Order: sequence, then structure tokens, then C-alpha cells
Amino acid sequence: MVLYDEDGRVVIVHEEYLEDEARNEWMRAHKDPSYPDPISVCKQRSGPKSTEDVKIIIEEQYFKTLYCEKQCGWGSDFEWIKGFKQGGDKELSRSLCRETLILCSSFAKDHFTYNPGSDELRLPVCYPQVEFKDPVDEQLAYIRADEIEAYVIPWFDKVKAYMSSQKSKDTTDDNQPKRSHYTTNQKMENYLTAPNGPIAMEIPSSLLEKIHLYNCMLQFGLPKFIQSPLIDALIHQLYKTKLSACHLDAIEITIGRLYSRGLAILDPVINHLIGTYSLRLLPDRNHPKPAGARKRKCTHYTPPQTNKLSAEDVVRLDGSLENKMERENLRVVDFSETNRRYLKFTRYNVPRGKFGRDSCLLPPKLPALGHCVKHWSGVRKRGGTSAAHTGLPLNVGWGRKFTKRGDGVLADEEDYEVDGGNRLIGWEYFWKNGPGLGDGK
Repeated sequence: MVLYDEDGRVVIVHEEYLEDEARNEWMRAHKDPSYPDPISVCKQRSGPKSTEDVKIIIEEQYFKTLYCEKQCGWGSDFEWIKGFKQGGDKELSRSLCRETLILCSSFAKDHFTYNPGSDELRLPVCYPQVEFKDPVDEQLAYIRADEIEAYVIPWFDKVKAYMSSQKSKDTTDDNQPKRSHYTTNQKMENYLTAPNGPIAMEIPSSLLEKIHLYNCMLQFGLPKFIQSPLIDALIHQLYKTKLSACHLDAIEITIGRLYSRGLAILDPVINHLIGTYSLRLLPDRNHPKPAGARKRKCTHYTPPQTNKLSAEDVVRLDGSLENKMERENLRVVDFSETNRRYLKFTRYNVPRGKFGRDSCLLPPKLPALGHCVKHWSGVRKRGGTSAAHTGLPLNVGWGRKFTKRGDGVLADEEDYEVDGGNRLIGWEYFWKNGPGLGDGK
């Protein structure tokens, strides 16, 4: 019960006492002192604010195969991804202006809103802490420091210089700021928009650098009109490049993994890659692995088995027997010993002890992209493309946008406008050539 003064105001001391009691009771009930209290997190917003420059730190990165979390006693075997890892934290060469970072980056704005006294911004972006669960692959996606150093930081310097010039223009002779009716978002767009268009970020020529730079933009949360030129350049280059040279593993560990718990097909880059997948030649679709990658052992591979299996024996994905003591634990396996494909799911038989033989579906090596290919590309299991389409959500064709009359009369079937949401439609190369037929430049 809250106490009130004679004038109707809440007694602050008693209110704080009730909050402390509720917090202590909540902590005793949950028995997890490491879990943050929502009230305490909210109160952090009113803490002392720092004005120092911000250090960007790339944390240690080790990733498992996707979707191997243990839930309700069930889990799946996993493998450590060897090609994309970083041992130890890495601090970038120099700090960034706090005001500029908060203005341009939605991730930085959210972080410093609840941590106003912090002078560090840690990447990659992590999932929020979940109650009663151990952090398993809490980092959203892999991120490289090279593209931040080479492209993002110089762009922040341009924005900082432009902001300084704009602020000098927005003040009067007596250094009093002018009144403005613009919202915060409108001011941000005005700051970032130069007279001839948005302050452009340099676009690298290498496809791999484009992929990692786009991932940096997503994790920083840069404005969409800053991402748009890079998205167009990335889509065009992917369209001209064969799948084996598209660095699909880099797309998977960055963009695909970022959307692995959502709908990756809604990302414009993945959308156009999957939307034009059915237009590629059959040899291109059948050989998505990069040159020099390890080939599968055989077409009809069965995990190694022993002839003396007891009723309680369970065989894991790599063919090894599972001990009774580790059935509740996830274990590292070598997926190279299985018939694991690059973008396609694989069905194979595995013995299950007293339950007999079981048929399992093994995810592809690139699960996020493989899921999009299976469910959104329209390409059938045997490679047929008769069911492929370019409609929503594959925004790679022409669509009908029905117009609404202002006289209150219902719209007829002919009251529509042909709208092309495809970023490739205005590109002459798209009309004359199919995907994967260019030099990839």
C-alpha cells in the first residue's frame, strides 16, 4: 500500500522502501542474482552521462552450428564453425565521437540510453539475456573489424564535420539556437543529408568486403538511406556472380545468422539472391560450393554402424555411439563425416537402438540460406523451376498496386498500378542476361 501526503503526493521514502522489498522478494523467488531487474535497468537512464569519446571493441567470437540449443532436455549435435572466429577482444585503432555515434547508430543510441556513463560499445550485437537459460550463441552474427576501420569510421568523420558546419549555421549571432519544429528523426536526416544527397559511404569493389560492410551497417543500425547504395551494388554483383563465387558462407555467418531467428527472406540482399535463384542455370544451382571445398564422400552415404548394437545404443550423426551419461548433453561432432550438403537438406537412415531404424533430416551446411532456398525459391527437390514465382515476399518482379478511389466507390479490377519493387528492374544488364553469367564485377 502506497502512502500519500496531505497534499495527495506519494511519500517518496515509503515508495522506495516498497520497491526494495518487491525487488528482494522477486530475487528470492527467482534465485538468480545475475538476472537484471527491469526497474534497476530503467533507473540507469537517469545516471550520470559521460561526454568522452567511445571505444569500439570487437569481442571474442566463436560460433556453433545454428539451432543446436538445448530446450526441455532436447538438443542436437553441433560443430564449431572454424572459418569465422576471433580469439580474444580487439579494440579498434581510435575512438569515435559519442554524439555522432548516437545520432547515426540506433544500436549505439539504445546502448547509451541505458548506459549513459559507459565509454565502450561492444560488438557484435548480442541477444538479450533470457531468464533461466544459459547463454548459447548469444552473439547475433560474426563481424569483422577491417570494414569498420576502412569504411565506417571515415564515414563517421564526414558526418561529424558536416554536423559541426550545420550547427554553426543553425545558431544566431548571439549564439542562441533557433526554434525548430522538426522531430529528432527529421533533424538526423537533415544532418546526414548533404546538398547533393546523403553523405555517401565509400563502397568497396570486392564482393566479400561488400558483404561484411553491409553486415556492419546492420549491426550498427545505420539509416536505411545510407545502406541503400551498398545494397544496390551488392545485389547487382551477386546477380552477375556464380553461386560458387558468391561467398555464401560469409553471407550465412553474417546476414543470414543475423536473421536466423526471424525471416531472413525479408532482407533485401537475401531476398534478391533467393528470388533470382530459380533463374540460374542448373549447373550453377547444383554446385554452390566454392572451388576447392571438400566434396561429399558419396551420394548415398550411411553413417558407420556396428553389427553388435544393443537395444539401448543410440548412434549420433557422425556414426559414433552415444554414451548413456551424455544423452542429456550436447556434443561436438564432425559433420564432415556425414552426407551434409551445402544448400540442400539431406535425408538418411540412422539406427535408434530398441526403436529400430529412424529417418533423419540433416540441415544443410548453410542452414539459414538453405531454409530460404527450400521454402521461398520455388525450386523443387529435383531441380524443377515450374513452381518458381517472383511475387511477394520475393520482391523481384512486377506487382499490382490497387489504387483507392476518393469518391467512396469500390475499386474495380482495373484500378491498379503496375509497381516494380525489384532493385534490378532499372538495370539494363538484368533484361539482357541471366544470373551467374557475368564476371562478378
